[in-house]
Amino acid sequence: MGNVEKDMQATVPGKQLLISKWIYNADLGFTQKVGYRHGRLVIPSTGLYFIYSQVSFLEMLDIAKQGESKQQSTASSSLSHYLYRYNIIYPRGGEETLIQNSITKCWGHKKAFGEYTSYLGAVFKLRQGDEIFVKVSNLTLLTKDHKSNYFGMFKIN
Repeated sequence: MGNVEKDMQATVPGKQLLISKWIYNADLGFTQKVGYRHGRLVIPSTGLYFIYSQVSFLEMLDIAKQGESKQQSTASSSLSHYLYRYNIIYPRGGEETLIQNSITKCWGHKKAFGEYTSYLGAVFKLRQGDEIFVKVSNLTLLTKDHKSNYFGMFKIN
């Protein structure tokens, strides 16, 4: 799966926001024997899968306003990236965090932009019908480059 389609909501500090639209049938994105539904990959058969995701954030800063406050960027000092699994058979509404990463933003004097990348990847035993999806802490800062934002999986056994 590659490239996030433009569906940017306002960010809410502390929230986890679903990347709900991936380009999955053009350019670098494709699915083979895997379902795609509402931004989620649907597991075709039970087994071990390597799941991966990368997201890149780009924050443009106003150099003129940097001296006005300690924190010149968006409300949160970190950016988070999550891989989730959903299946109605799991507790807590069926949604489960598989892996996550948080990046602390760095500020510099007269810094014009901040660029941050997060990569997640691990092996999981998944059941047929499980749905895999990605959430982030800030949709508005995601870069639009399809080579920087992607997620996917492949079966190991």
